[in-house]
Amino acid sequence: MGAALLKTPDLLCSILTALVEEVGKQFEIGISVKIRLLDKPEDTEALVRKLVATGIIGLTIHCRTTPMRPRERAIREQLRMIGDVCREAGVACVMNGDVTSRAEALQLIQEYNVDAAMIATAAEKNPSVFRPESEGGTLTGKTAWRGVVTEYLHLALQVENRWGNTKYLLGQMIPGKEKCYAEMNRSKCYQDFVHVLELMDVEGLLDLAGVVDERLGIPYVESRAGKRARVKEDRGKGKENSAARAAAEEAQGLLEGGSTKRARLPQPMIDMPAIASGVAPVAALGI
Repeated sequence: MGAALLKTPDLLCSILTALVEEVGKQFEIGISVKIRLLDKPEDTEALVRKLVATGIIGLTIHCRTTPMRPRERAIREQLRMIGDVCREAGVACVMNGDVTSRAEALQLIQEYNVDAAMIATAAEKNPSVFRPESEGGTLTGKTAWRGVVTEYLHLALQVENRWGNTKYLLGQMIPGKEKCYAEMNRSKCYQDFVHVLELMDVEGLLDLAGVVDERLGIPYVESRAGKRARVKEDRGKGKENSAARAAAEEAQGLLEGGSTKRARLPQPMIDMPAIASGVAPVAALGI
């Protein structure tokens, strides 16, 4: 619900009651509410008791007051009390605010005796937070974001996600100090993403990006970063071709009775798949 409704609890309760009666019971849909803390614990408790009496099945508490911003640390002193009130009424209590991983969520659920924990901002930066650490969740390290970004981009292309939404989330995942961060923000399409992130070697990714760009009606205009990457790639291929031609000429000389020196032919390159076959589902809920 809108935070402004916290100032009019009677109106808030009447809205929830109407939703429960006209929607929840009629269509067998559970109605829940998400609120913020009030300044005084006694006021929060009084509000929660009114809310759980409306017939809702769940209450999510964002552990910040209305004026607080995400950079301010969450307040958890009232959380156990809220969980107890919800449990008395048979209403599930979900906590939200500064939950950064699956392991931390489970620890907080046990510590404050609530039913669940919601991860929001942390999931935008790193969708792997929903995985157990044993399965690669909550990746750490300066370059760990690259694996997450690669998997995310591949998944976004598979479902033809809206380009603007993909760009926004890439902006959350890529550290701002990375050189490719600014280049990513100047990108105009999915093909630009592949070039900027230097993922041209990922099998089929650039071709898939081109197909999705065409389906979404995104005109491809090669960016400066993309052009630099293409030129660099073409130069590398030119060197490989020159080496192959030299080896072929040397081999031909041997056949014609030339030097007895053994010719060394270039070894074939093996393409290694860079994308995991399974991508864990990702969810990110706004506050």
